[in-house]
Amino acid sequence: MFGGPIITINSNQPHPEAVGIKGDKIASVGTW
Repeated sequence: MFGGPIITINSNQPHPEAVGIKGDKIASVGTW
């Protein structure tokens, strides 16, 4: 995807977020 994104769980959101190399957080609306 981003060449190695970090999948993490946000304490505020139960949805997993894909953190890019630049630190941009992209909310994944897919079914993980």
